[in-house]
Amino acid sequence: MVRPFNILLLFVLVFSAGPALSQDPDSRAATNSPLWCRHIMLVYVSPSGAHLDFWTRENLKWLAAYCDAKGKPQDLFFDGFQLIGFGCKGGRHLLPLKNRKPAIKSDWEDAIRNFLTVAEKISGAFEDVGDALNRPDAKGKVILAMPYPDTRQKSFGLVNGRTLDLSKNPDRVEAMKWYIDEAVRQWQEREKQGSLKRVKLVAFYWGNEGIGNADVEVFKKTASHVHEKGYLMHWIPCFGCARRDWRELGLDCVTQQINYQNPQKPGRPLTIFDDKTKVVREYGLHGVEMTPMARTTHLNPRIWSWQQVHLANLEAALRLRWDEFPAMTYFHGGDLPKLAADPKTRIFYDKLYKWVKGDLTWEDVEQLSTAVLDDLRAQGHIDEETFNRIAGAKTVLEKLQIMEEPKLEANRKVLETLLAAYTQSSGNHLKDGSFESGMEDWPMISRGVARKEAKARDGRWSLQLALDPSGGTDFVRAYAKSKNIPVQPGQVVRLSAWVNIPRDLQHTNRGLLIGLARFYKGKMVATWTECEVRQTRATDGWKQLTAHLILDNKPCDEVQAIIGMCGAGVAYVDSVELVTLSKP
Repeated sequence: MVRPFNILLLFVLVFSAGPALSQDPDSRAATNSPLWCRHIMLVYVSPSGAHLDFWTRENLKWLAAYCDAKGKPQDLFFDGFQLIGFGCKGGRHLLPLKNRKPAIKSDWEDAIRNFLTVAEKISGAFEDVGDALNRPDAKGKVILAMPYPDTRQKSFGLVNGRTLDLSKNPDRVEAMKWYIDEAVRQWQEREKQGSLKRVKLVAFYWGNEGIGNADVEVFKKTASHVHEKGYLMHWIPCFGCARRDWRELGLDCVTQQINYQNPQKPGRPLTIFDDKTKVVREYGLHGVEMTPMARTTHLNPRIWSWQQVHLANLEAALRLRWDEFPAMTYFHGGDLPKLAADPKTRIFYDKLYKWVKGDLTWEDVEQLSTAVLDDLRAQGHIDEETFNRIAGAKTVLEKLQIMEEPKLEANRKVLETLLAAYTQSSGNHLKDGSFESGMEDWPMISRGVARKEAKARDGRWSLQLALDPSGGTDFVRAYAKSKNIPVQPGQVVRLSAWVNIPRDLQHTNRGLLIGLARFYKGKMVATWTECEVRQTRATDGWKQLTAHLILDNKPCDEVQAIIGMCGAGVAYVDSVELVTLSKP
């Protein structure tokens, strides 16, 4: 995990018998602790037990050690292994997902058991690696994910002789303490049996990617209990969820998600690496989560291949000096064994190893870009002219930028062809999209949103969104939500708005945005991010943004238009139209 060295850490070791941590905000001891990990691989383990057999000593060996093409260990590789996974039996889940049932005590017990089973496999892998390298000291450090104490669960199960109700904070805290105690107890039992001799439990990870204000009390008491037991507290926040007060919460190690590969439309631009690195440095976090994965489906709509994702991560790592950070997390370990064993993708494993060891050079990244470019041409994604234009770019960043262009153009043509068949228009469903007579069409508005006469495209009024820099993130803090509009299957919904941003919006990669949420039988079934369109840079006067939502086979009988803003700054919106399009 990563963070600038000049940021002061919160916790210091105070007990020789167990490394319990104090609350001294000026302590740097966490990064110097024997519990600290520099390069942490996420190892996904389902609490339900699904696909548990994937994690063999052989597969884990490729993570514990850098191996040659025949699988022979050459050097140690990752030092930290975060065991993480949340899907449970019976459709339950360890996180508070709206479409999944909240977990019960037996699911938490399954998680502990399966996590520790894989920890034993990691220990076995380090035994094999240690023998091969003549490194009897080789050990892996393990971090265990924690479930979220879901407030929807009012009958969790028996703990200390009574059934816990997780809608109550005291019971939530008791459940978290029970989980930590039980995980430590079972770890120590297996340790005594000799099955964990080449691994060390060093930390617990708060599994939910957000820490809302309603969870602060529970989180602080959970972190305090983790420290009392002698372990560190880790977290990887999602977009917009990083907190400046992480020290006060009791966190020891925080790495920020970037997820350039994320399939959420309209796709995350390459600037996401710069923007999230700024968050890390500004908030004093410890680093970023890299994604050297090999997933071939559900990718960022701006890119063709996972190879681009891998290259973009390593390019950013050098350019943005991620080597200055004390820790990194990596999503995720399941892909690396097949990358390493396949001659066609071996180079990606090799370059990642060089990065981890601090030996990656720009020459290495150039070689990787050549491999990515050759693959794009071989797959037919780019023609010879585009290939030559990308190859001739001066920097790897410029090559990555040009690589996006043909995919963006292909996406535009697909949409253009689809829309050509929808020739019948409903007209504007919003009676006053120019805000001249009030906010009748927008029954839900937040702070920071108001009608103003300062700027207008049509008439005298527009909608102003204004946010101060105190909480600037990629979380939507100012918004206006329209009334629900009835729609029918087979239609296309078009939302357009004219926006005026006098100066670049700060502390955000999303900025001002518009989108459409799906509803079915009165309940939201898909958020507006499915068709989100955004603007972060200053506009030269008024600029039109347009979002389209295709009503396919997913249940949907209403839509809701949303105008929102992230970060800090001021923006104006006017002439909003919501139109349903149909085929003749």
